[in-house]
Amino acid sequence: MDVKELEEACIKKDPEACITLASMYHEGQDVEKSDTKAADYYRIGCMQENAECCFNVGALYDEGVGLPQSYKNAAEFYEKACALNYGDGCFNLASLYDEGKGVEQSSQIALKYMQKACHLRNGEACFIAGAKYDEGEDVEHSEAKAAEYYEQACDLDQGTGCFNLGMMYYEGGESVKQSFDEAIDYFGRACELENADACNNLGEMFSDGKGVEKSASKAAEFFETACSYDGASGCYNLGVLYSQGDGVEQSYSNAKDFFEKACDLDDDKGCFNLGIIYEMGLTGEKSQEKAAEYYQKACKLGYKDACEESEEESDEEAAEEEKEEESAK
Repeated sequence: MDVKELEEACIKKDPEACITLASMYHEGQDVEKSDTKAADYYRIGCMQENAECCFNVGALYDEGVGLPQSYKNAAEFYEKACALNYGDGCFNLASLYDEGKGVEQSSQIALKYMQKACHLRNGEACFIAGAKYDEGEDVEHSEAKAAEYYEQACDLDQGTGCFNLGMMYYEGGESVKQSFDEAIDYFGRACELENADACNNLGEMFSDGKGVEKSASKAAEFFETACSYDGASGCYNLGVLYSQGDGVEQSYSNAKDFFEKACDLDDDKGCFNLGIIYEMGLTGEKSQEKAAEYYQKACKLGYKDACEESEEESDEEAAEEEKEEESAK
C-alpha cells in the first residue's frame, strides 16, 4: 500500500497500518521525516486499543521526541500499554514509579508493575524483581523468590539472571542448596549470552577443578572468552596462564597483552603484573618509568603491594636523575 492507502486504512481502524505509517515518518522512509506525524499515527493506533502504539506514544513523551517531553504523559500511555498486556509498557511504568518521574514515587507499585512485566516475558523485569528479593530492597529478603525470578530471567535469555542464579548454586543457601553442577549449567548459559563474569567463573572452576575435572587448557578457553567480552578478570587470569605456561604455550608477550587489556579495564592486578613485566624487561623492553606508571595505577585501584613498588620505583628514578645531574657537572 502507498502512503494514502495506509492513511485510509489507519483511520478505518487498522492499527498495523498506523504502525507502518508512524515508522515511515519516524525513519523518513519514502516520506519526509517527521516525528510529530509519527506520534499522531501512534496516537490513532492507541485509540484503537493497540498496545504497541500506546507504548510508542509513551516512549515519545518520555524522550521528548515528536511530542513535548512529559513523564506524566509518558506514564499515562505506558499504563495503557501495560493494561493491554504489553510487557515493555509495564517495565517502563515500573521504572517511572521507582524513580518518581511523572508519578508519586512508590517502590511497591514499581515492583508490582515489574512483576507484571516479568509475567509478560520481559527478561530484564524478571532480573530486577529477582535482585530486589535477593537484596531485600523494598521487599522482605527471599532467596526462594529471587531464584524463581532469576530462573525466569535466564529462560528469557537475560544473561545476568543466569549468572546470579549460578552464583546462588555456587555459594549455596537456605533455599538453594549448593550444587556445582547447577552452577556450571547456569554459568554456561550466561557465558553463551556474553556475560563475561560467568565465563570467567567457568574458567576458575576448571582451573581449580571445582565440580569438573581440572583442566588449565579449558580454563584458558573460558578466560579468553571472558576477556573478549571485556571481562577484566578473564584478561588477567589468561595473562597469568601465559606467564606461567599453564594450559597454553608460555609467552610473556601474550601475557603482557592480556595484562595490558586487564589494566585498561581497571583491573588492579593486571596493572601490577604489567609493571613487573616492564620492570624486569620480560618481553625485551625494560622501562622503570613504565613500571612506575603501572604500579601507580594499580595502587590507585587499591592494590596495596603496588603502592610499595610505586614508591621504590619513584625513589630509584629520583636517584638515577640525581646521578645523571652530578655526571653532567
